[in-house]
Amino acid sequence: MRESPLFAGVPEAELEQIAARLEVVDAPAGRIVIREGEPGDACYFIASGEMGVESRDLIGEPAVLATFGRGACVGEVALVTDSVRTATVRVTSPVRLFRLHKADFVSLASMCPVFAEKVRHRVTLLTVDSFLQKASPFAHLSGETLWQLADQFEQVRFRTGEAILREGEPGDNFYLVCSGRVEVVRGEHLLQVLEAGDCFGEIALLTGSGRTATVRAVDDVALLALDKVHFDVLVQQEPALRAQFRELVRIRGGEALADSVRHASSGPLLLPRVDWLPERRSWRLLLAGVATLALFSVLAAWTGSDYAIYGALIVGSFVAPTVYVTFLAESHLLPDHPLNLALTFVLAAALGLPLAFNLERVLGVRAGALGSALLVAVIEEVAKVLGVAWLFRRASARFRMDGVVYGAAAGMGFAAFETVVYGLRSAGVPALISTLWLRALLSPFAHGTWTALICAAIWRGKGRQKLLSGEVIGTFGASVLLHGLWSWEPLPGSLALVWFLFLGLVGLELLRRSVENARREELEALVALNPEVIAEGFGTVQLECRACGQLSPPGTHYCARCGVALRA
Repeated sequence: MRESPLFAGVPEAELEQIAARLEVVDAPAGRIVIREGEPGDACYFIASGEMGVESRDLIGEPAVLATFGRGACVGEVALVTDSVRTATVRVTSPVRLFRLHKADFVSLASMCPVFAEKVRHRVTLLTVDSFLQKASPFAHLSGETLWQLADQFEQVRFRTGEAILREGEPGDNFYLVCSGRVEVVRGEHLLQVLEAGDCFGEIALLTGSGRTATVRAVDDVALLALDKVHFDVLVQQEPALRAQFRELVRIRGGEALADSVRHASSGPLLLPRVDWLPERRSWRLLLAGVATLALFSVLAAWTGSDYAIYGALIVGSFVAPTVYVTFLAESHLLPDHPLNLALTFVLAAALGLPLAFNLERVLGVRAGALGSALLVAVIEEVAKVLGVAWLFRRASARFRMDGVVYGAAAGMGFAAFETVVYGLRSAGVPALISTLWLRALLSPFAHGTWTALICAAIWRGKGRQKLLSGEVIGTFGASVLLHGLWSWEPLPGSLALVWFLFLGLVGLELLRRSVENARREELEALVALNPEVIAEGFGTVQLECRACGQLSPPGTHYCARCGVALRA
């Protein structure tokens, strides 16, 4: 007992009284001495051997909280609370233990006040330390750092309806939610509801601005509060933590506020391998679509059946656009709901096609004229962007890759329904079939690529609250030029196909570079918010965020779209 840190400073008389109540317990390797969820009635002091403390974190992944050896104590929470065991303690090498029952501790408390107070203080630290390891942004820090941090947090409580922070006030504390819920409100607009594992208050501390929102207790809540002095020291000492909070500021306050937070490190960010993406379905979809179109084409040419003709028209119009959008969506590390893509696909055609056709007719566009071709390009690119305008204000659709995928969906929706119009205007079955095959072949090089490029630039500007940035204007001009040169058709016959392929390959190369940069940006954001994946890699548990409804990569603890804690 004299060698154990828990008994340091305890008077000799108290040690003798405690020692008289201890029981010797021997346990082999592998035995579970304490099981999470069961009632607790004793603690154990380790005389020899080692024991590991295990639990599961907020997303359900196994977590090793600590390994203890000679002189350590486990299970002491049971001495001062009536809660069930909060972790499992397993013997890792044969141990000799001294067991102290709760009933004995209660009777000793008045006779051994120094020891009783040390146990209560240790239990407080253990409770905070356990929470920090299982359900906080600090979980990736070292065990020693977390133990020191546990002593710096203050436990505070607020009643239902009480204001914890008020918009505009200076910031002096950072908060973690331990239990209950809080709502984040700006003006009269509800921004988020935060629960256990979520944090708030970091923006004012990192940027020096006033509080950017009001936070009120929805229920009776228990919080951990860390004052600005300790918070500042911590984020200065831990570059990964600073990068993590900087990304959280970007999600909650935008690029401008995030830019005011100094970068955590000038060195390159280590990015883990992405291996959780599902097997691609787009190739199977392409093969099935081509086979179906070939079947309908043969039947239409052979029988002239209306069913075969309309079947060829529908499949030929939609197979290439659907495959193209599916391919890009599967490349997205943080994919959105397919319903949103489908809505964008249809909306771009419903809004864009009538507008484009009517404007082109009113302005007297002439086929084969370069000026008219460029005018058509301007009209149609603006018309297609209308199909994604409804997404501009969606805070969770914050990545450039979102712009790529939604832009492709808008462009391909426009192209698919435009093909239907061209097909219906075709004179005879042979002309219809050739039109469908030609447009199916060329569609990946055209509308989807141009609009994806434009929307990627718009989304990059959207994050900085500049929808008409220089990048957006330049990208729009380049896409309009490619579109205009495509519509111009300066070369006759088979040379026109070479012209289309040349322009298409230029567009696809530009898109490839944009996709590469966009994927890196979202991976950097994902890793910044979940730095544990650098050391541990991506896990096995993939969860849907309860706040924004998006799926997050397996093993991540915070949603990269809205920043809230994920929960099993």
